[in-house]
Amino acid sequence: MRTLRLLPAIILALTAAFTAEPTRDEVLATALPAADRSFRSATTEPPPPNLSSRELFSAALVYAEAKRNLDRIAPLLDRAASMQDTDPASRGYGNFHWYFKQTEVQDYNAVDFAMQHATLLWRLHRDELPADARTKLKALLDLSTEGCLRHRVNPNYTNIALMNAGNLILLGELLDRAPVADEGYRRLDNAARDIWDNGIHEYLSPTYYGVDLIDLALIEAHAQRPAGVATARALLAVFGDQVAASWFEPNLRLGGPCSRDYDYLRGLGMLHTPLWVWGWPIGRVSGGVDAVAAMLTRWRPSAELMARPAAALPRLARGKFGPALREAWTQYVEADVSLGSAGTSYHNMDIPLCVQFAGGSQQVRGYFIADGRHDPYGKVRIPESSGGHEKTLHLLPFWAAAQTRHDALAYVAYRPQDVPAGTKTLESHMVLPRNVDSIWLDDERLKVDGKAWQVVVPPGTAVTLRRGTAAVSLKVLAARGCDGKPAPVTLGDDGNAFDALRLTITHAAQDATGGQAAAVLWVRVAGGIANAETEFIARRDFIKAAGSCELGADSAKARATGHDGDLALDVAPKWGPVRLTPTPSRAVLEVNGVDVGRQRLAQVEPFASFATEQARLPRVDLAADRDTMLEAESGQVRANLTIADDPAASGGNYVWCPGEPGGKGGASGSIRWRIRLAAAARLYGFGRVIAPTPDDDSFYFAVSRPDQDVAEPLTWSTGTHANWEWSPLGALDLPAGESILEIRGREDGTRLDKLVFSPRADTPR
Repeated sequence: MRTLRLLPAIILALTAAFTAEPTRDEVLATALPAADRSFRSATTEPPPPNLSSRELFSAALVYAEAKRNLDRIAPLLDRAASMQDTDPASRGYGNFHWYFKQTEVQDYNAVDFAMQHATLLWRLHRDELPADARTKLKALLDLSTEGCLRHRVNPNYTNIALMNAGNLILLGELLDRAPVADEGYRRLDNAARDIWDNGIHEYLSPTYYGVDLIDLALIEAHAQRPAGVATARALLAVFGDQVAASWFEPNLRLGGPCSRDYDYLRGLGMLHTPLWVWGWPIGRVSGGVDAVAAMLTRWRPSAELMARPAAALPRLARGKFGPALREAWTQYVEADVSLGSAGTSYHNMDIPLCVQFAGGSQQVRGYFIADGRHDPYGKVRIPESSGGHEKTLHLLPFWAAAQTRHDALAYVAYRPQDVPAGTKTLESHMVLPRNVDSIWLDDERLKVDGKAWQVVVPPGTAVTLRRGTAAVSLKVLAARGCDGKPAPVTLGDDGNAFDALRLTITHAAQDATGGQAAAVLWVRVAGGIANAETEFIARRDFIKAAGSCELGADSAKARATGHDGDLALDVAPKWGPVRLTPTPSRAVLEVNGVDVGRQRLAQVEPFASFATEQARLPRVDLAADRDTMLEAESGQVRANLTIADDPAASGGNYVWCPGEPGGKGGASGSIRWRIRLAAAARLYGFGRVIAPTPDDDSFYFAVSRPDQDVAEPLTWSTGTHANWEWSPLGALDLPAGESILEIRGREDGTRLDKLVFSPRADTPR
């Protein structure tokens, strides 16, 4: 017993003993070859089409840090200047072409990626630069400040919102432009508020958590105002807690579901770069130019944080990534296996369902992928947009999942709008590792000889894979094709070079039209399997476990008896509000039932003030038999929405996110009320709006309860209105009791005067 009590301390001591940050020279050695390649490309005539503006500043920073080739910095800056938009009338004024081949600004993130390294170059090496390079850099910084100010990033785009805020803070302070720094700190507070309210949107991303950590660490190290430094430090702690809570120690990487993942098979990404620089044990070098930026920070994960993944087992981590109830993730971790799921999809590079066996950093994980181009392993990149980055983009169907600890129940449906025109094949894959000890269909062990093979999986059959002391079992409870008929399910090895198997539901093999494709999957994990007898018991328990499913044309009801309790999902017709059992977490980060994320954040401002806002929500009683009017400014109005004056508006005020007509700017912030009905009622909502152009004509709208989305967040497209006019919200079936009504910003320039909720569908007069 004494040894067991000492185990966390032993793990902590071992982690500290075997963890070491790379030296400065070791970090620079990984970055200098990339800088040399960028210089050669920049000084070639013409440069390669895919030369990026970002890499020019990165190379300059690397040379300055290495104190070599300083004469190369001016030519790099010349090339950057040639890629900057210098037209004051342009929307992209001050921004950069991401690639040399582009003739205009297409990716508005370019200026922020460029300035993240440019500000460090100016702050740390201004006096060392050759005079011509110093002059050129100053001119680029001045103009880029305008580009960063114009780049209004929605806080739910977490990594860029934090980067943009940090750039404005440093640009304002370095160039002695206090209003610019003020705006940067304001945007940092907006991003912090959004994380407090909605969690981290790009949840557990193996790529973008690396960007987030560097963004925040640079603010923490180089910003001048203590309040901003404290905010960055608090957010760093929460990101660190999330990484530790979802870290799968045997494979030295994140486990569980994740958003925006570039490496479907293994989940390795840029997150490993700052972790390597900061001494987190990842088992390999992960350097490059971003490692140099990470090196120029002072925040480091504590030894206790790095030891926590191995010490705190088993654990159930949960969190939210948006305002809707099912915008939430769950991750269960044991010593030898993990299971994670997301309640809905965020992006078409998500991994919404994931299992991992222990096996090291190159171990293939199990993951779900919605595939309309027969690319189950995520190896074929396609352009994100015309002239944009090439990414492993896949489909974004309707997705809902519920999870206990050992079990996850998931529903996928491919609506007509989810399948691009011309799509031929449509498949739902559960990719699985090939290097397992045994594979079973119910109680039949498959004989696998190393060659390609495929077997049919009958409905409800349990597929079980065992590796070492862990097992993963799956059942397809329902599978429907695009034509509405049962879809075939197969398990097999196609002879790929990626060490992967796949369970595939073929919704369409030649013609992916019809809009009726759907499936329900049930996954269970078991760890600590000591021998054949315990394997048999675990497998038989899953075979016998009850599961049922009813698939409608546009709805679903599924039930499963899990190892730790019942699971259920109910999807209303037309893919409407979803009920999940167990109810998803609304915590920033919950570990074993405790919201450690909010507990940590609430200790500092501005989060301490955010904590009191919910109790101050204005309350309104809605009537079921007559109209109820709500002035927009009567709600709790939160940045970036603001109250403005107009004598033509009711009460002389309206709410909006300021913006020029047609400016294509995003918006954030919200208006909230606590609404109450004496009895359930159907009411029709209307809003009095001005929406001058198609780029300024929408909000988001939602009604929710702690355990239910009454009306799932939807885009309220108001239509264009040059003067104050009514725009319908549609019919709302509202329950008795209290709910939260929220209008959220979507596009700047859209104005809201008031709302009316009526028992009649007639437009108010």
